[in-house]
Amino acid sequence: VNEAMQLTDLVEDLRFELPAETLEARWEMFGSSGLVKSRAAKCMEYLNTQHDGFLTSQESEQKEFDQRLVRLEEVIEGFSQYKDLGQVREVAEKVRMTSEEIKQCQDLVRLYNSREVLFDRDQTDYSNLQTMIKTFE
Repeated sequence: VNEAMQLTDLVEDLRFELPAETLEARWEMFGSSGLVKSRAAKCMEYLNTQHDGFLTSQESEQKEFDQRLVRLEEVIEGFSQYKDLGQVREVAEKVRMTSEEIKQCQDLVRLYNSREVLFDRDQTDYSNLQTMIKTFE
């Protein structure tokens, strides 16, 4: 930008008349650095707003997930009550549903931990899920 401005100054110093388009382009180029800075600042503001929104959403989802883990633990602990062979179908269905829930929870643990890395935060310890899985098995 500075070099282009110096060249147009040199041409004007030599008393050469520049076309109006060139003069307009010169002043547009002169002001473009401020425009770029302004747009970059707006982009940074937008990105910071988005970051804060995603972080808030992540924290909210993790709180709900913690409650989900508590409910899962209660279900797993509830399996000890089944002792009657007549309840085999009921128990088998509950085992299938619990297995699916465990798989979904494992996927969410990976998702939340990877997001925490993106937010430059310490990863949450979800080792209690592994303990629940061993108890379930």
